[in-house]
Amino acid sequence: CSEREQAQLQRMAPDARMAVIENGVDTRYFAGSGAGDNPRPRLVFIGAMDYFPNSDAALFFANEIWPHILRRLGNAELTIVGANPGPAVRALGDLPGVTVTGTVPDVRPFYNGALAAVVPLRTGGGTRLKILEAMAAGVPVISTPLGAEGLDITNGKDVLLVKPDDIGGWIDRVAGLAASPSLGAQLTDSALRLVETRYDWDRLGEKLRNTFENWLMN
Repeated sequence: CSEREQAQLQRMAPDARMAVIENGVDTRYFAGSGAGDNPRPRLVFIGAMDYFPNSDAALFFANEIWPHILRRLGNAELTIVGANPGPAVRALGDLPGVTVTGTVPDVRPFYNGALAAVVPLRTGGGTRLKILEAMAAGVPVISTPLGAEGLDITNGKDVLLVKPDDIGGWIDRVAGLAASPSLGAQLTDSALRLVETRYDWDRLGEKLRNTFENWLMN
């Protein structure tokens, strides 16, 4: 799913024929999910919580970054959405402003009115469906560089990037979105064009089919 993974596999099997086919999103399914107003700035982090990179990110962000954001934006909310949270993740719901949902039947309602989707990943591989889904839903994305790995994004245009432990950077990006609806609109418009033209499953299906056809003919 990413060039880094391809390079790692190529070192293990130098003669193998490989191609990168990115993860994708059903843009029609998520279209408009982020529309709506919320009187309180709400961040959402979505991901399966029995996957270590997601639970690690939730614990790190809620414990190390969130208190500083809450001091800056006193009425802010953080919603952590994902299946099978362990005890440590569930306990984050005791923190001020934090809600942990556990398993939900549909993630789309949690994008509604969200100020931003945060992707504070510090480990893991591949490309993140959660970023593509948020972009398709029309929600601005704030991510670590690793979280956005493998995606053809531009910092400040399609997404806002920040290093995991850059507390000031997280605060500035969240507060900047809260203060400037036009910044959020610019990010979501650009991101939506990106996912529709590059990461929709229909387009990736074409890419996969063309790859197989080329391999069969050569």
